[in-house]
Amino acid sequence: MHNMQTVLKEIKQVESSLITKHSFIFSSKAMADADKLCSRTDEGGASSAQAPTLAKFESWITFGRDLAQAVSILPTEKDLGFVRVDCSAVIQGIQARAMEVSNSYGKVLNSIASKDIAGIQDKITALSALMDDTPQDLESLKKVLQGITTVRRTSMEMELKIMDIQEMYRTLGMFKIEDATEASHLAAQNLLADWKDLKDKALTKDKRMERVKAKFAEITTKDAISFGAKCEDGY
Repeated sequence: MHNMQTVLKEIKQVESSLITKHSFIFSSKAMADADKLCSRTDEGGASSAQAPTLAKFESWITFGRDLAQAVSILPTEKDLGFVRVDCSAVIQGIQARAMEVSNSYGKVLNSIASKDIAGIQDKITALSALMDDTPQDLESLKKVLQGITTVRRTSMEMELKIMDIQEMYRTLGMFKIEDATEASHLAAQNLLADWKDLKDKALTKDKRMERVKAKFAEITTKDAISFGAKCEDGY
């Protein structure tokens, strides 16, 4: 009877030590940051500008995967006296939870990257349409010139942002995050070329606009002279 009680106690200690050693992965804290970030992305409030750094996401994703790998090599059986204890269910539970936490942060990173891609694609589409416009009056001319200025002024900033997005997708691909689709990876790869095409289009448009700008400048000058003459006649 004494030996049986001792063995049962040792069995509980083995199970308890496994769970206690990896208790953090089962705590609410393990998922808290991911849940908060997920809520912000779902509400449309999170982008790479407000989110944690990519290095931070990589550390969170790596933590869960490393833990899952570490427990996978633990022996699933342990002999205690005359009893062989099967620890496989506990080990599998730790693995599953570790991957759940890891994938949750991967899902948030993918959501942020997707939001950033969509924002840049929308901007490229809008500016590209503006470059195709032929100004018919002064107001439409101003819009086209403002578009050209926007492309020139934000070019370096946009290229750096695109490279950040590509790094996000490199990380998502490295960890095989399922939420990141092949189409999204391809879109991220093509984004820099799309922006450079727009930049070339804007520079070409600017050169072609020289005659148009001169024409409108002439019209504006004539209008100013005419307005001045009217003012003089009025007095």
